[in-house]
Amino acid sequence: MTDFDHIAESMLIQLWERVRFINEGTKLQLAPSDIIVLRLSWTSFVAGDLANRGFECFLRMFKNHPKTQEMFEFARGTDSAQMQNSSRLLFHVTRVMKYIGKVVENLDSLEDVVPMLRQLGGRHGTAGYNVPPEYFPFFGEAMRQLMKEGSKNFDDKKEKLWTELYTFIIDQLKVGQKEYGSTKKVTTA
Repeated sequence: MTDFDHIAESMLIQLWERVRFINEGTKLQLAPSDIIVLRLSWTSFVAGDLANRGFECFLRMFKNHPKTQEMFEFARGTDSAQMQNSSRLLFHVTRVMKYIGKVVENLDSLEDVVPMLRQLGGRHGTAGYNVPPEYFPFFGEAMRQLMKEGSKNFDDKKEKLWTELYTFIIDQLKVGQKEYGSTKKVTTA
């Protein structure tokens, strides 16, 4: 397959997933004020340092759920100091945070990010990283814990909104994992 074929296939998948999502009955319904709360709390949480915040989230996830650390060959059996020197891990955590940031940027047009999330889910399927879907919530749990610890005003409303948003993200990852995760044809978004 040529590069052009890969690009064309990716574009078709993105268009298909966008249309499919628009026609699905279930959507994440956010009021404009909820969108503002999510965006402000995200900006406050990352404070311009995606790599550091992402690293902290992964460390917390590994602490809360040690079996998740085994999924990352570049993090197996290493302590936090060694992991912090892993360029592969820092690249990965930054990328995860960028994906979440992309969702937050597009809260008023989620159909724009659903194809990306579904393709990402496909890459985490059995033909890719082989991440069990029950592991997906662990990162969001760690992130919300850190948000709550780092902000005096992380109240129940923010907790609820972030839980809903991260559940939405997980749902899209699972759709992608089911649809595209067992074949090697998933392209990068």
